[in-house]
Amino acid sequence: MLTMIEGAGEDELLVKFVRHYWIAQHGPTTDRDLGDAIERVVRTERQAVDMVSALDTYAADYVALLSPRDNPRWNDYSRAARDAIYTVTKELGGEQIRPLMLAVARTFPIPEAEKAFQAMVSWTVRFLIAGGGGGGVMDRSYGVRAREVTQGTIKTAKQLSEGMAQVVPSDTLFEKAFAAASVRKTNLARYYLRSLELHAKGEKNPQFVPSDDTTAVNLEHILPVNPSSDWGIPQEIVDVYHKRLGNMALLSAKQNVAIGNGTFEQKKDVLAASPFVLTSDCALMADWGPEAIDERQANLAKMALKVWPL
Repeated sequence: MLTMIEGAGEDELLVKFVRHYWIAQHGPTTDRDLGDAIERVVRTERQAVDMVSALDTYAADYVALLSPRDNPRWNDYSRAARDAIYTVTKELGGEQIRPLMLAVARTFPIPEAEKAFQAMVSWTVRFLIAGGGGGGVMDRSYGVRAREVTQGTIKTAKQLSEGMAQVVPSDTLFEKAFAAASVRKTNLARYYLRSLELHAKGEKNPQFVPSDDTTAVNLEHILPVNPSSDWGIPQEIVDVYHKRLGNMALLSAKQNVAIGNGTFEQKKDVLAASPFVLTSDCALMADWGPEAIDERQANLAKMALKVWPL
């Protein structure tokens, strides 16, 4: 178990694994309470041996969740399901949901597990954009559902989705939050725009496709963080709108460097020539500022409902 977990190369993964295994078996448990929780339940030598044996067995599945592209554990799963697991654990950095993913991987038949993993992508994005997971709500919800899956109370992806329905942000809340979202992590902004771009091009399951190589495709902030006086936009407005998703666009690295902090008029021709549909559409705007950013982001929010559906 130690060799397998430590070989995954993630800091402090061993303690995370033990806690996530425990949550999958017994429900929500914090880091602080983990030791006491184990001591209350594991009281005999037989129970101790059983737990160590279970940890050894679960370790392979846990590590497989962190390497869904090349781990043979997923050979019988569809490409969409493997991509969904990758998106949650790698693209989106989902950690709180791991106990539930572990329980599903260990318990559900493959067809139901595939549907559940794909639904988890939407849940994770909706929590990231709209919140709703504060105060331990998300930890508790995922923990309770994980225990129910392990115990057999929840046996299908539909039942699991119904169990999550009360906490996952609704369409109304998600669209409103997306229309006003600022995204400070570049990798997340790239993932959102990449998924929306693929949807605009009619790609099937765009939310499961990883982002392009960051050395080839950059994230362009049309309104720069330090615009020249030619922009005519006060810095306090720039500070609010610079990280808005509506102000960001995918662009080739070479083009991104070439246009730098230029004005919108100077950027227009480059944006228009981009093969990315959502990027070229930006050039159709008469000018670029708060109103244009709000309008574009509202349109992206409507698309987001289809890319990350409930």
